[in-house]
Amino acid sequence: MKAIRTRYHGATSTMDPRIVASVADEQGVIARETVPYDYDAKDPHRPAAEALVAKMGWRGELVDGGYAGDRYWVIVEGRP
Repeated sequence: MKAIRTRYHGATSTMDPRIVASVADEQGVIARETVPYDYDAKDPHRPAAEALVAKMGWRGELVDGGYAGDRYWVIVEGRP
């Protein structure tokens, strides 16, 4: 099973707000993708998760849930 965490990062003096998607194994983060925060999006976390899935070449349906302000995504393989 593959799992992705997305996290909101607020604006700083040098960066706009953004969503960072990451995937890790026991040794730490193995891939990360960052997208600008879209205030108009119904689900601003989904584009970051989708960008990381595309970067890794994974296939399947993204299913999500949240905990403590973060969103977690798993890829259900065998689904489009």
